[in-house]
Amino acid sequence: MRLILNPLATFVSLSLVAQAPPVVTTRSDRNQVRLTLYQNGRAFIQENRTVTLPKGEVLLHIEDLASSLIPTTLQIQNPDLGSSTGVVRQSFLFTRPTAQQLLGRFEGKRVKVASTLGGVDTIEQATLLSFEGESAVLQYPDRVEVLGASSAKRILIPGLPPEVPASPRMEVALTTPVGGKREFSIAYISSDFQWTPTYSVIINPTEKMIDLTAWATILNGTKTQFNQAKVDLLAGDVPMQPDARSRDKVMQYDAPPPPPPPPGLMQFAGGTLPSSMNAGERKVYPIPGKLDLLPQQSVQVPFLEVHGIKVRKEYRLFRNLFLDEEDTQVIEGQPISVEANLLFQNEAAQHLGRQLPGGIIRLYQGDDSGILRLLGEDQLAESSAGSEVRLSLGLVTDLTAKCRITDHKINESESTKRSVEERAVEIVISNQKNQANQVHVQVDIQGQWELLSSSLPGVKEQAHTLGFQVQVQANSKATLQYRVKTISAR
Repeated sequence: MRLILNPLATFVSLSLVAQAPPVVTTRSDRNQVRLTLYQNGRAFIQENRTVTLPKGEVLLHIEDLASSLIPTTLQIQNPDLGSSTGVVRQSFLFTRPTAQQLLGRFEGKRVKVASTLGGVDTIEQATLLSFEGESAVLQYPDRVEVLGASSAKRILIPGLPPEVPASPRMEVALTTPVGGKREFSIAYISSDFQWTPTYSVIINPTEKMIDLTAWATILNGTKTQFNQAKVDLLAGDVPMQPDARSRDKVMQYDAPPPPPPPPGLMQFAGGTLPSSMNAGERKVYPIPGKLDLLPQQSVQVPFLEVHGIKVRKEYRLFRNLFLDEEDTQVIEGQPISVEANLLFQNEAAQHLGRQLPGGIIRLYQGDDSGILRLLGEDQLAESSAGSEVRLSLGLVTDLTAKCRITDHKINESESTKRSVEERAVEIVISNQKNQANQVHVQVDIQGQWELLSSSLPGVKEQAHTLGFQVQVQANSKATLQYRVKTISAR
């Protein structure tokens, strides 16, 4: 059996510990438990337990730890350390009983073999010579048998060996000069936990304000139950090293977690929404009250509710300068749809001004008859206080554009080993709506570049982005023309 120990503890054979029966503590001894959940599949678990200990040396078995805990992170403390109770050593047994593990301990020993024939059970004695994979070799007084996975015979063993726990277990050797109740604090990190915010946005009819609500979906992917737990949600991508056992595996569930209730049914009671606290450079959101987290269960709790957020609608056309090299629609002269976005400021004046963790966001709006419709989903990137948030409404069918390169010149220099290119581009935007609209045209240009001329004012928005604002009248067209020089090494 392979043991992974606390780095500060040294494993000593159980035979060296006092021979008195171990004291077992389970989740029923918990006084309190707190889980700090991360968005990358980890949890930091802290719990206090009260246990009655006898006088003298005793081996304490701590059970009902998270089934996916990382052993090297486990720590135990008690307030009496150095006075009435001392921790001599501690070790952790995390292996779960398997056929290979159990039968391997009975190789060369006598076992019972059961078989059923005609509804009658027969039990024989045999020596287990070996067990590997799904095959066992048994020696009877008169023969040797090899049992495979499809065999109807069953090997019976008297029970679990003491060194093979039925669930993860920590063993602590203690010395207690005076018996009585003692309180212990246990802390460790576990994988197979996760939390994710799911946002819902209701767009008002004028498209100038939105209501934003969110639920936090909490996933307990372990096989351990936590009752009446205080849960804190830590936002952001926290750097962590992969665990040697889990390798940060992605949690798989037979069914996806249930979606949040429809926006119209959200009735958040007062005081149920978490407020943020600082933890170093991170934000922590303590969930009000306590939660029961059952094994491999998802729970949803209210996370955010803000009404009357001011937004502005933006139509955007994002294209690459090198249109003729990679764009089929440009080559074939097909119309290109314009993208619609809603933008708002994450600031205190909007009753926000807080970190918005990344998650799925669903956008709803009433139709002409007032019936609420789902317009689509977007991935909300993590947003810090003071930043601008962009929500995509998808492509618009009645705002389209046609793009083409009207001129292309290349000047290659052997002396400087540089290539200088000029491209003249024309973009015609068609507006089939009954009102005028402004389209934000963004051109992606890699490398060193310069805007030589344009029919509308151009702005260098970022190092590789050239922007234009094109006003298109109702049921009309507008044309943008520009010429760009790029310089690149050959």
